[in-house]
Amino acid sequence: MKKAFELYQKAADLGHESAQYNLAMMYEYGKGIVKNIDKAIYWYEKSAEQGDQDAQYKLKKLKKNNLCKIN
Repeated sequence: MKKAFELYQKAADLGHESAQYNLAMMYEYGKGIVKNIDKAIYWYEKSAEQGDQDAQYKLKKLKKNNLCKIN
């Protein structure tokens, strides 16, 4: 998982849509790294901006859940 994270991070930084999505999932679920919803949202946004529909769905869901926790 550590190596996957490193490779996804490198590819995500280079703008690779699928790597951004996979990195976001790792942050969302804490797989191989510390769970971080803010970073998950960041990377879902990057992937969604490139047209990834799964990322757009996840982003909408996470933002809605975060608003519910704040209120």
